[in-house]
Amino acid sequence: MAASEQLSDRLRRLRAREHLTREGLSVRTAELDPQRPVSVAMISLMESRAKPYRLPTRMSTRGLAIVAVARALNVPLHELLECFSAEELRRSCFSHLVVSDPAPPRAGSLAAFVDLLPATAEELLQVPGVAHLKNQEAFAYLFALERQYEGLEMLVGDEPPFLFVDDEDLDRWIAGMGLDEADSATFRSLFGEYQAHFRDLAVRGRKRYQVALNKQTFAAFLSRKSPARAAELVDSMIAMLSEAPLFQMLLVDYPRPPDELEIISRHNQVPTDFADTLSVVIRQTSRHSTPVEYSLIPMPQTYMSLQRDIAEASRCWSIGLDQYESRHHEAGSREWSGASNHTTAQLLKEVLATVF
Repeated sequence: MAASEQLSDRLRRLRAREHLTREGLSVRTAELDPQRPVSVAMISLMESRAKPYRLPTRMSTRGLAIVAVARALNVPLHELLECFSAEELRRSCFSHLVVSDPAPPRAGSLAAFVDLLPATAEELLQVPGVAHLKNQEAFAYLFALERQYEGLEMLVGDEPPFLFVDDEDLDRWIAGMGLDEADSATFRSLFGEYQAHFRDLAVRGRKRYQVALNKQTFAAFLSRKSPARAAELVDSMIAMLSEAPLFQMLLVDYPRPPDELEIISRHNQVPTDFADTLSVVIRQTSRHSTPVEYSLIPMPQTYMSLQRDIAEASRCWSIGLDQYESRHHEAGSREWSGASNHTTAQLLKEVLATVF
């Protein structure tokens, strides 16, 4: 990747396009996230021509200034990252975005499989033998499919969504899949691209998430992590609840654990005729298992099939809503206006406290 324009110049140009002073840009970051505003001093540092801004080397649960500024300027993050060289990106927390020129992938490798995946939803749904794909290939296929349906994701899951997988989880997942060095590198790169892409959509309000997370299996998942990493995970989930305008999540106690299920759509709401909407049944062990097993089955795009799966996802969501309302009344409150992300944040902290 070659840096064609300095970050300082690009920021000034984008700021002028938005008719913002540095103070105005700082105010807009505060409006978008009152807990994590970007100061005028930081914006001045980022626009400095004398001393070019350096990318951070680690992700932070408190957020990154360059991410907040991109959001405030109404541009995707990569539009600012284009101002940095490949070497600068490699030394930063965005190293997974570096595009290199590797040798042609060997036959049978994950890289070769990814290269052969079709580019459209229609062709992806015609790929033979999808139900027999396992682990890394199943994930690669799901990533390709989700990029075709980026408006909505309704998820019924036992473990946190892929958005929150950290290095500890990823290391265990790769070890459980038994990948060789080349496939491990490909998987890390692919997964980093997945997280960066969908986190960006979520934070910019371009994708709606409705996640029903099994409270018991989530507690078990936390118990297999180190205390520090478990706390960081909970912090990152709480941060997403406040930063992403269309991200909703309930922690649910199920009388009968449901199958893991994902509904994806090109629309923020499922259309009444289910157009451009797809359901995927997921079969997986915990990502911390050895060996790990992950597979999926895209369900037939028939009205009856989609109606059944959407009804199941909605049933799980309704169970969570009933439990949140009961909690609300047990706390002595009368009026109920619906589940809030604040309640979910409290529950996340409570589950963490019971585990550690």
